[in-house]
Amino acid sequence: MARSPTLQHNPHDRTTQIMFRFISLLLVCVVGLVAFVRITDQPLIAQAPRGPVLSERLLQITSSNRGDAKVLDALTGDVIVDHAAGHGVFISTIDRVVKHRRRLHRVAMDGPVHLRLREAGLMTVFDPITDIEIDLASFGKDNIAAFRALFEDRPSAIAASVGNTSKLSN
Repeated sequence: MARSPTLQHNPHDRTTQIMFRFISLLLVCVVGLVAFVRITDQPLIAQAPRGPVLSERLLQITSSNRGDAKVLDALTGDVIVDHAAGHGVFISTIDRVVKHRRRLHRVAMDGPVHLRLREAGLMTVFDPITDIEIDLASFGKDNIAAFRALFEDRPSAIAASVGNTSKLSN
């Protein structure tokens, strides 16, 4: 009589079962923590420290998806820069981010933003309507230079607030 195959115990089955349970528990914990933070509206605590504002400029930015951007001084109405399509891509991207946030908050789409020069040469774009501040340091030197140029027709204001212009060329 032929012997029927018997099931043999595989030691890897127990390890696989333990790992599956561990990963499932970890997933439930992560989803639970995210739900708790979102439901209780916990404040963000892992934000980079922001130094004091050394200089600020109120800007009105208009742009399109083609990468053109026109930046006006919001106080005087003077044109600061007028980039043709493809030449103002980063400025138009920041403008789209601000407009997207305004759309999410269901507030007016127009309105100026504050370009801020902070301690150690850091630059941010602050939208007072939605209360968001975009740190430009994470976008690279070339992109920061696009916004730094918006201060260039007022070099004396920057030099007076920073102490020297060497920080601006970093």
